[in-house]
Amino acid sequence: MLHADALISPSKIIIKDYEHLVPGFWIPNYPYRKWYEKITPKPFGAPDIELGYNQETDESGQQKTILVGKEREASAGWIVLGWGGSISHVDSWVYSGIVEALNRVFAEDRYANVRLKFCGSETRLDYILNKWGSKVIRQGGVSPEHWPYVVATFDIGLAPLDMRPVASNTWKEGEEKWGGGEYSYDERRSWLKGVEYLCAGVPWLGTKCATYIDLERHGHLVKNGEENWYKALTDMIDNIQSRKILAVDKRKWALKKYTMEANVHQYAAVYERIGNMKRSKGGGTLPNILWNRIKYESI
Repeated sequence: MLHADALISPSKIIIKDYEHLVPGFWIPNYPYRKWYEKITPKPFGAPDIELGYNQETDESGQQKTILVGKEREASAGWIVLGWGGSISHVDSWVYSGIVEALNRVFAEDRYANVRLKFCGSETRLDYILNKWGSKVIRQGGVSPEHWPYVVATFDIGLAPLDMRPVASNTWKEGEEKWGGGEYSYDERRSWLKGVEYLCAGVPWLGTKCATYIDLERHGHLVKNGEENWYKALTDMIDNIQSRKILAVDKRKWALKKYTMEANVHQYAAVYERIGNMKRSKGGGTLPNILWNRIKYESI
């Protein structure tokens, strides 16, 4: 890192980890608007849609892979809690309190229509998911540009995170151990799940932490623990119709505010600032001025 001119990260905590070594710049992760503006959020009470791929042959004889969706049998009226993520999220489930909260939700007759749609190929949580039996829907992986269609099938988006603190693992001069310990591994993630839910018009619940705190006004953040997650889940389920209306309305704003297309200028501004900073360190130029160095061989 000492050989780098700057660090760009979607996590403010990672920037804090390395601030004693290199200047850091926060650029959040954003989804593509062109992917999300095509979708339609699931209407209240509508059947669940199972997505997959078919192989078809076009007029020229070329094989094409086509995304297809079909209604899941007897799923009308379900309230679908949705989640999808990478294999690094196992601890996010085990140590957040959401598993214990869902145990209680699924055991109550009044929530007989609630299902968890668990997306992706992760199997290390099967020892938990299998206990819930038919309450769990499995959705296979899809390509990135098709992921918004999956998110749109959720009634409620979930974003639990593990809040156990870990060291930053960046050595700080004068310390006898690795620095940090104030933040968790999961707080070094980006806010992308929350922004995806916003852009898909899906009401969502996430762990209250540094990762999602900048989105606090646009979702419901939960302090980890069984009781907190249970109260948040049941409140969202009990008021799902009104929450969906609010989320769909907020989607229009989110597509203008929280997409890649809406924030291209951020990337340009940061790279320009880093370039100016590097040039100013070399001498002969002023900071925050974009210099064009042109060699004239003849005039």
